[in-house]
Amino acid sequence: MYYFIIVGGETTGLILADRLSESGEKKVLVLEAAPDPNVVAMHQAPGAVEYIAGQSKRKCSIDWNFYTVPQEGLDGRKLAYHRGRGLGGSSILNGFYYR
Repeated sequence: MYYFIIVGGETTGLILADRLSESGEKKVLVLEAAPDPNVVAMHQAPGAVEYIAGQSKRKCSIDWNFYTVPQEGLDGRKLAYHRGRGLGGSSILNGFYYR
């Protein structure tokens, strides 16, 4: 039986789980809606410039693939709103900006 259940394995969720379990007396379960960790580890960046601009036609399995509502000041265009899908949350996407 788990003493704590943390929903979301983003950076803060994992830090919290580590701190709650460091004594070894309490069991902690972290739930994360993410692909298999092997899929995440083998993931190839889709091309940073296209990806950041939201112009990549390829869906990214480690991104929730969110978009904003049409922006009036941008002639109705939608913007990509990148949110990481995996352990580490959006921090797993950071490498895409530098490749």
